[in-house]
Amino acid sequence: MENNKNKKHNYTWLVLICIAFLVLTLSFHYLPERLIMFPKENLSFSNTFIFQKDINNIINRYHNASGFEQVAIRQQPLFRKLVDNGVIAE
Repeated sequence: MENNKNKKHNYTWLVLICIAFLVLTLSFHYLPERLIMFPKENLSFSNTFIFQKDINNIINRYHNASGFEQVAIRQQPLFRKLVDNGVIAE
């Protein structure tokens, strides 16, 4: 009986740790190459880990866009966060 209680207790801790890990992962953008992290607008798996190639893609997309498209890109939350954190200079 005592053994089952310990297993259930360990299982509860494992579930709580997994939930905490997911919340932390979903709440922030991580730039591992620059050792930067900053909060996301929404909880999602989208753009959780951002590498230099992703930043280069955003910059290239911005430079290849028309004037109206550039305005739309500048209004995107990720672009604004990258500018605010000094990753991209306007």
